[in-house]
Amino acid sequence: MSPRPRVNKQTDVPNLRAEPTKNGKVRYRYKNVMTGRTKTVGGGNRTEAERIAKQANAIIAQKILDKEAELILSGAESGTGITWGRWCDEYMLIQQKRFELGKIKASTLKTIESRVKRVKKKFQQRKIHQLNTYDFTKYLKEDFLSRSKDGMAVMIRSTLIDICAEAISEGVLPSEKGNPAQFTKPIARQTKRSRLLLEVFKAALEWSQKNQQPFMWKAMLFALVTGQRREDIAKCRFDDIQMIEGIEYIGVIQGKTGTKVAIPLDLRLDSIGYSVRDIISLCRDRVVSRYLFHHNKSKGHCRAGDRVRTDTFSYLFADAIRSLGKSWGEFNPPTLHETRSLSGREYEKQNNKNELLALAGKPHSQIIDVQKLLGHKLESTTAIYKDSRGHDWVTVNVAES
Repeated sequence: MSPRPRVNKQTDVPNLRAEPTKNGKVRYRYKNVMTGRTKTVGGGNRTEAERIAKQANAIIAQKILDKEAELILSGAESGTGITWGRWCDEYMLIQQKRFELGKIKASTLKTIESRVKRVKKKFQQRKIHQLNTYDFTKYLKEDFLSRSKDGMAVMIRSTLIDICAEAISEGVLPSEKGNPAQFTKPIARQTKRSRLLLEVFKAALEWSQKNQQPFMWKAMLFALVTGQRREDIAKCRFDDIQMIEGIEYIGVIQGKTGTKVAIPLDLRLDSIGYSVRDIISLCRDRVVSRYLFHHNKSKGHCRAGDRVRTDTFSYLFADAIRSLGKSWGEFNPPTLHETRSLSGREYEKQNNKNELLALAGKPHSQIIDVQKLLGHKLESTTAIYKDSRGHDWVTVNVAES
């Protein structure tokens, strides 16, 4: 008999996870961040388990604060008795409180936790007041920059700066010495991901239509025509379509920024030949589902009609790009997120063409507000997406004599 699948899910309460049992039910396991031990709580009742977990988080947080306060008040130099590892634990409790207050999202908390776990391991037993700029600079150079991981180095440096800033604000590090991580040299990050060009997208789309489940190539089209992020595309439902002043829109609440974007169904990208309405019509198939992009057949844990996971889109898009056998030189292959940039650039070209037609008094299609479509608050952000990073050719026109 094959072992039961282990699909653990993080609940809305930090340190509490939901785990499936052999009899098909769910149990809730709480992890004590001080001891590292886990314990079943709530007896299968989620509400009770979350109540217990919240109480435990509050008690443990207070114990850690009391212990560190005792060390500080013992007469030693501020922060002398606190190790880097212990402070990282306390820093995470601060972030968890921010999450509970709604100041950061679950995805942000997860990202912070991943980075803090990495830096905590590096200086685990060192006293926090003994760490200096040299230690952090050496860490960034040896573990990231020497391995050409500039992007990760930028994120880790930012994490180190914030951990030290919290320590200063709590009196764990002396403020007069400044933030030791802040004094490290800023890292100039070079983007190595290749921009996605329209001809490459079309080739990948054609391969996907022949070799992958229908939801994938439909999602690729939707991503290009709407310019939305993969996580927002995965959540799109048929009941998100609404009528506003006689015009049909599909509403998208962007998970990253919370921006609410109402996209008209008649929005059309001429270079690909599809409108939003066309793609939604393709999504209406024989499978009953609330989601635009759903599994067409049951397989493993996925049932027909279930929503497609965000990472599934990324994996399948990567397969489609690899199938082209294209060399990317010093760049990495484009990811699904690059469809968002391609969308902005294609609409910009379409706008330029239509503006010229309008000036000539000829029939033209709609002018698209690319900044609003992408959900950017600043035009400078949209400009970054429009930048082809040197992948587009400049055409030299020769006038007839």
